[in-house]
Amino acid sequence: MLDSPWFRLAGILFTAFVLIPLFWCFVTWGLSRVSGWGQLARTYESNRCFEGDTSRWQSARIGLINYNRVLTFTQMEDGLGLTPMPLFSAGHPPLFIPWKAISYVGKKRSFFSDMDLLRVGELSPVRFLIASGAIDLERLDSEAQLSELEPSH
Repeated sequence: MLDSPWFRLAGILFTAFVLIPLFWCFVTWGLSRVSGWGQLARTYESNRCFEGDTSRWQSARIGLINYNRVLTFTQMEDGLGLTPMPLFSAGHPPLFIPWKAISYVGKKRSFFSDMDLLRVGELSPVRFLIASGAIDLERLDSEAQLSELEPSH
């Protein structure tokens, strides 16, 4: 019976349609915990429909993990919506982060471009590194944060 071609086919189909997707869900869930996305989800998880200035296929370094071209940023009047593409949604619920919870830290030079370093959250902040200009930093809430954006003479 174990040598039956039908048994082998069943094993291949089970691996392809059950084991590999389960493994992928486990991997993406683990990445959310390492990056800090899971920590942010405890405070900022949102089921609301994000409507606003939407930028798809964005990249960010969140904590220790690079999310290359898998995020959607939605800039709204009251905050920033972050949504991963469906393939990476396990362990990564959509986040709505109010502007007042985002702090501008400074610019950082990457190999090919300038990046904005942000801190998200109040009690134990998570570091975000995003391409300069990916979000409108003028939307940040506090005047102290905005004054950091102006060049000093």
